Amino acid sequence: MDPATKKRLKKAYKSMDKYELQDVLDYCEQEGFVTDMTRKCTELLNKICDADEVCCSTSFGAGVIDCRDG
Repeated sequence: MDPATKKRLKKAYKSMDKYELQDVLDYCEQEGFVTDMTRKCTELLNKICDADEVCCSTSFGAGVIDCRDG
């Protein structure tokens, strides 16, 4: 893996931004990169997506929180 991609992975992991994580993981998959860091980022992305699903389906008080795009 090239240093720039490794840096992107670390930055995405630290930021916990699901779009940044998905973008760099898509690139890594395309290039065939499978490392400890790609696995950690994939695990983090899955946790973020799971949490988003819970937020989107949980009712709080008068309404449902909508965390979808748009």
